[in-house]
Amino acid sequence: MDISSKSGPCARAIILSRDKEHIKEKHSHPEGELVLNLKGNINCTVNNTLWVIPQHCAFFIPGNKPHQVKTAAHTDYCLAFVNPIIDGLPEKCGFLTLSPLLREMILHMATMPENYYENDHDLHFANVMINTLIKMPVASYSMSIPYSPKLKEIADVLSSDPSDRRTVAEWAKTMGMSERTLARLVINETGLTFGQWRQQFQLFAALRKLETGSSIQQTAWDLGYESVTAFITMFKKHFGKPPRKYLAEHEDEILYPSFHGI
Repeated sequence: MDISSKSGPCARAIILSRDKEHIKEKHSHPEGELVLNLKGNINCTVNNTLWVIPQHCAFFIPGNKPHQVKTAAHTDYCLAFVNPIIDGLPEKCGFLTLSPLLREMILHMATMPENYYENDHDLHFANVMINTLIKMPVASYSMSIPYSPKLKEIADVLSSDPSDRRTVAEWAKTMGMSERTLARLVINETGLTFGQWRQQFQLFAALRKLETGSSIQQTAWDLGYESVTAFITMFKKHFGKPPRKYLAEHEDEILYPSFHGI
C-alpha cells in the first residue's frame, strides 16, 4: 500500500533527551503518536488512565486523543507522528510489539530531512516502515488514575517510591480521613482494594528495574520485600512465571503481558 507521496510525509520522528524531569501538559494533535522509550522512565496519562512505558517499549496514542507525557530525569526517547490519513492504525492506546528491525527503522526516520518524501528512496523507506508498523500486534497494561486530589497525592508517592509500605490506616491518618473512607474511596475509583492498588505500582516498578538490568535480589530489596522468595511469589502470581524465566522468554520482545485485575 502506497501511503506516502511527494505531496507530504506519512510520518515524522524526533529523538529527545531530558536531563531533568519534564512534563508535557495535556494536549492533542491530529497525528497518531508513537512513544519509544530508549532509556529512562516515561509515564503517559490518557483518559484518566496511567500508562507506564518501560525502557525499549513502544506506546501508541491515536490522533486527537488528549494526553500528558511525563519523563523522568536522564530519559532518552523517540517520538514518531503518523499521518492521520493512514488506514490501519490502532484506534485505542496500547503497546506495539516492535521487531529490532522496525525499531531501527523508526530511529533512522528521526535522522531523515523534513522533506524526505521528495526523495524516491526515502519515500519508499517510509512506506515500508509504516506498512510494517500497522501490522504490529497491540497489547495493553495500564493503571486507572484516581480523580480525587487525596488519592492522586497517594498515587504520586507510590509511583515515585513503590517501596512505601504504609498501611491504609497510616495513609488515612496522613490524609485526614477515616480508614474506612479511604478504603472505600480506593475501591470506588480504581476497582481495587488498597493493597491490590499499591501492588500494581510495585509490579510496574519491578518490570522497569528487571528489564534495565537490576538483579532479582536488588529489585526485591528496592521494593521493600523482606525476602527474595516473597517477591518471586508475588511476581509469579501476577505474571504466571518467576522473574528469571519470564525475562528469558521476553528478552527479544518489546512487550509485557497485561496485569491481572486491571
